[in-house]
Amino acid sequence: MKELDDLQAQVEKNAEVDASAILLIKGLADRIEALKNDPVKIQALADDLRAKNETLAAAVVAGTPAESAPSPTPEPTPEPTPAPTTATVSINRSRGQK
Repeated sequence: MKELDDLQAQVEKNAEVDASAILLIKGLADRIEALKNDPVKIQALADDLRAKNETLAAAVVAGTPAESAPSPTPEPTPEPTPAPTTATVSINRSRGQK
């Protein structure tokens, strides 16, 4: 049951992260809308967002499990061409082929 408990905990954590991201985006959209007629405040908001960019990026990376790279699919081994048999050689010679 530990696997199920772990899975449920991860689902809950992901739901919380999703809700936080939705609130962040909505809040940002609301702030831009409120500041749309004030270029100085819009620039201040942009500067603030840039200043927090590295912190946010680190938080996203820290909360995102690393995925292992998929293993490359091996190329199929071609089937060997069968060597001609005496019967094949005889038929080919009768048709004028080598």
